[in-house]
Amino acid sequence: MRDELRIDSHALNDRCRELGIELLGVTLLTDENGNLFPWFNEHAQHLRNWVADHKHADMTWMAERLAQRVDPRELLPGVRSGVALWISHHFDDALTQFAPEATGKVGRYAWGRDYHNILRRVLRQLGKWLRETNPDYQIHGSVDTSPVLERAIAERCGVGWIGKSTMLIHPEYGTFGSIAVLLSNAIFSEISHPIPHRCGTCTACYQVCPTGALSDQGLDARLCISYWTIEHRGLIPTAMRRSIGEWVFGCDLCQEVCPWTMKAGKRSRAAQANLWLPQSDRARPDLRRWLRMSDQELDIELQGSPLRRAFPRGLKRNALIVLANTGMLAALPDILNVLDHDDEAVRGTAAWAIAELLDADTHSSLQCRDELDRSIDKLTARLEVEAHSEVKRELEEALQRLSAK
Repeated sequence: MRDELRIDSHALNDRCRELGIELLGVTLLTDENGNLFPWFNEHAQHLRNWVADHKHADMTWMAERLAQRVDPRELLPGVRSGVALWISHHFDDALTQFAPEATGKVGRYAWGRDYHNILRRVLRQLGKWLRETNPDYQIHGSVDTSPVLERAIAERCGVGWIGKSTMLIHPEYGTFGSIAVLLSNAIFSEISHPIPHRCGTCTACYQVCPTGALSDQGLDARLCISYWTIEHRGLIPTAMRRSIGEWVFGCDLCQEVCPWTMKAGKRSRAAQANLWLPQSDRARPDLRRWLRMSDQELDIELQGSPLRRAFPRGLKRNALIVLANTGMLAALPDILNVLDHDDEAVRGTAAWAIAELLDADTHSSLQCRDELDRSIDKLTARLEVEAHSEVKRELEEALQRLSAK
């Protein structure tokens, strides 16, 4: 048996509460001989199968660091324990009450400050506290950007169960929460107990998903709105665009219909609002304004926000899709102006959005005729100088649709 570093679980709990953590738990990852426990290996095998089935879409970083993701000993030799931390971001829906007309929906976690920054600060403080207790303590912290099976560890720590939506669900707090995990070479005086799965026969999350991304086989990222609007770079397939609906960044549909989340939504979240500082213009941004801003201006405005994950070019691409899906004909001048954007995904999506708006328009007024002629002229001019093959295809298809009107 190797010598073991021990930490008082009550002291850990007190320190985490001081740092604003709402839920936390502790579990053992390896036995005294350094072997991973069977529960972890089951989750690791599930991930291997998921990647082998290509359900991670083009998120190549998941496959590239798979070996570390399925074995925490690769990240921290001598690892013994995992600590899971959770803070709610279940903000008040009143933030969306006075949204502008030309608006899009944003995943609730991105309504305020970036969870990476908040939880990394917590992990730094915990790491400092542990090393002051004993300089031999070694740690590895993860907030969604390190190859760690965070939800699997959090589930074992009793912070919630992984529901049919693949989200972590807590019976009192629901699904809207951000997770951080701390790997450690120490063991703790008390180990947490997992919460039994309580999804039962409920399939509300399956039924509400407009693309069928969720099933009893788990999540297929290739069909997930959150994947397409946040992680994917470049043009979004035409077949997926209408399914995106009003979601300009992320998608909360599977969480919004979860009975546990609906129950949790009745509880006050004042303390969390003070921590996250959610803003109405982040919850329901003015998409026409996004299009009018330069990429640099938009990037600066979104400093400290998770929205930057999609980059300005991705946000503008998504905004064009939402404006088309919502029939925002008044946005046509702004859409025409981004036909000359530097990014091919923005140009190509703008061409599609123009055709969507004008093809669907049933008005025959002189003004609409003028808009149609002006759009055809602008699309034609763009096609004459366009070098990107996919954008050329989008321009040609848009012109073909509009020329038939």
